[in-house]
This record gives sequence, structure tokens and C-alpha cells, in this order.
Amino acid sequence: MLNPTLLQPTLEVAATRTSSAAAATVVSRSSIASGTQQATGPYCVISKPCVLGLIAKEAQVPLPRYTLESLLALQQFSRNERTAHLLHNLKQGVAICGYELQCYPFGFASQPSVKHVVDNYLQDFQDISELQESMGDNIVWSPEVKAVMSGIFTRHKGTMIDIARGVLEFQEGLRSQYDARCTLLHTREAVPAITHIERKLDDFFSTRISCRLMISHILALNETDDKCTSDKEVSPQGSGGGRDVNGMHMLNEKPRMVGALTTNTMPVLVLQQAYEAAKYMCRRDYHGLAPDLVVNGMSLEEYLTVAPPQRSFAYVAQHLFYIFLEILKNAMRATVEKSLFDSGGDYERCREAGLPPVTVTLPDLSSMWDFERTIKIADKGYGMKREILKRASSYFYSSANQKPDGTQELPDFDSRAPLAGFGFGLPISKVMARYFNGDLEINSIPGAGTDVYIYL
Repeated sequence: MLNPTLLQPTLEVAATRTSSAAAATVVSRSSIASGTQQATGPYCVISKPCVLGLIAKEAQVPLPRYTLESLLALQQFSRNERTAHLLHNLKQGVAICGYELQCYPFGFASQPSVKHVVDNYLQDFQDISELQESMGDNIVWSPEVKAVMSGIFTRHKGTMIDIARGVLEFQEGLRSQYDARCTLLHTREAVPAITHIERKLDDFFSTRISCRLMISHILALNETDDKCTSDKEVSPQGSGGGRDVNGMHMLNEKPRMVGALTTNTMPVLVLQQAYEAAKYMCRRDYHGLAPDLVVNGMSLEEYLTVAPPQRSFAYVAQHLFYIFLEILKNAMRATVEKSLFDSGGDYERCREAGLPPVTVTLPDLSSMWDFERTIKIADKGYGMKREILKRASSYFYSSANQKPDGTQELPDFDSRAPLAGFGFGLPISKVMARYFNGDLEINSIPGAGTDVYIYL
């Protein structure tokens, strides 16, 4: 919780002591903190902004979105310069996240899970403010700065799931207040304020990406200040310049890191990691059933062995992993459930009949990755009607029959999470894809399956 003494201004209190006279009393920060002096009377004039005012002021300035170029450029600066950049921009980012959540309509911020998130952002603001106050004008990289930044990063590991829980709590609140049949998915079509919440959630998660990116990226750069000098000339448009990609194999490629960026990202290698995670979750939830993955007509293992290496490029591989994971989870679940339905719900019959694979299509020609980075993931599941397709990227929609247990504490992206649940997977994936000017599109035919196109 926010410390009430943080940046507590001096209060000039005009307290009416009699009906004909008034006396001014100055209340100091220490007296309020100790409880020896209370601010009383009908007037309370604040000579400096209160904490809410400070946060609101910081939140008024939009936080610039990082580009791949700007992230790479940060390695050109000193540790202290990067630290000053981090403290200034992160303070602004956490202020935006905390303040904007409190401005959502219909009491959205009063939901317990959302209030927990807001409290965390207020705590972040306090931690950064105290750090800046202790350093004054002499902002330097230090173990204390690292500890505070790492603490803020860890504090928000479960924010996405907390907001998802908050949406469920918000919906239950509307049902209890208005109508038991009330759902956010249908109400948003009649109530513009509900649609506003959904649009603002896109903005919130985009700002959250910026905050977590700047922490992880700058901490990694400062920890390995001289380690990545050989990667300084890497361009986010592709790292193939001057490199004989035909003379090496993609499985021999080792990740080259500049902060949080993998400068030689190969999507198919990230896809392999995401598939292994999704396969584990699918087998766990469906008695050992999970479809295979086919890439450009070959099994994933064969493709990794014989296919020519792709042109690599700089990207945040963790973002790409999450996008792939969410799409593969949906595709594999749809495939298994459709096959189970066709087998009369009999797992053994389904196993004997075999599952259709999830297929991936991507450019084989290395040079194509410099112009169009498009990946298609397709399944042979139920598919979606156009009415459902319009809702697929909504924070208020989930195709899962049962919501997960809201009491279980899990960080974002945890493999212990259910294969399907809150319905945040696709909208968050779209926010991540769009963060670096990409996109995510879905096409589907009922009864035939779904195609998802990822543009990087």
C-alpha cells in the first residue's frame, strides 16, 4: 500500500475557531505522520500537489512507445544515462497504469483484483520517488537501483491474470446490481462505457509492455555493459548482412542478446519452444492427447533438420513466444475437442483414429524475411461463426466452458495455468504483435478450422 507520508506536502489549514475569527495553522509532514496534528476545519489549502496530484500530472504525458531501433540505441549510452532514462520513464509509466485504471467507469477499479493492481502501481511510484529523492541530481547505477527495479518487475508478474480476475469480478458486480443475465460481451454493444473499458485495456497493456521492457532491457544492458559490443551494429531490419546463412544450420545458432532483444531471432526456433510448452499443457488436460506440428509440409523435427536457415532479425523473443504459445494452445485445444466429438467422446477411439496436425506456413526463402514477416498457424478444429469471430479478440470473451479458479496465484505465462480460461490470450497477443507495428488476424470456417496470421 502507498505510504501516506510519501511526498506529503505542507498543509496550510485555515480552521475556524469562532464564528467571528479564524486562525491559520501550519501542519508539517512529521506532525501528520506522527498523528500529533490533524488537518481540521472547512478549508484545507494544499501548497504543493498531493500524491494523487503528482501521479495525475505524470499520467497526463503519453509514454513514448519503444521501437526496435530505440531499444538497440540504448546500448550507446552509459549506465548512468540509462538509469536516469529508466527512472524518469518508468515513473511516468507506472503513474499512467495506476491512474488510468482508477478512471475506468462503473467502478471497475473497485474490484478487489483490480484494486490490488492499482495498489502495486502506487507502491511503484513511491519506490521510484524515494529513490530519486535519495539521489537528488546525482543519478547513478547502483545495487540499490537494481534491487528497486527488480522488485517492481517481480511485483507485476501476475498483473495480467489479476486484471482478468477483475473483469470476472466486474461482471459479477453488474449482474448482482442490474440483472443476473448481464454479460459484458453483450452489454458492451448497448453501453459505450463498457466498450471504452475494453479500448482502455489495450492502452493499459501496451503501457505495461513498455514498463516491463524498459526494466528488463536496461537492467540487462547495465549488467553486461561491455559484453555485447559486437552486436552494436545489428539492424532490426535483419542481421543477415555479410553473413553466409547458407553455410550454417539454424539449430547451431546461439541467441545473441542485446539487453532484452535477441538480435538473431529465428521465429521457427521460438515456435519450437512454444509448441513444447503447449504440447505439455494439452497432454496434461486431455489424457495424453496432443496434435503434432507440421511446418511447410514437414514435421517440426524434420523441418529443423533439413530446412535452410531463416534470415534472423532483432526482436523480443519473449513476446513472440507468448504469441505463438497462445495461438498454439487455442489450435491444439480446438483440434482435440473436435476429434473427441467425432469419436463420441471416447479418448481411446480418438487416440486410435489419430489427430489432424496443427500446420504452420512461413517463408522458406531467407530474403523474404527482410520484406514480409508473416506466419500462418492453422488448425482443423471446430472453426468459428462470423458472430463469434468478431468477439474472439475481446477481453470479455472466452470459448472455455469453465473459468479457471480465480483464487490460484500464478504468474503470467505459467505452464501450470489451464489450457483455456480467462480469454485474455488473443487480445494480449494482438497488443504484443501491434507493439512493434505488427498485427494478428484471424479467419475461420465453421466446421473446418481456423487460420491465424501473425505479422511481425
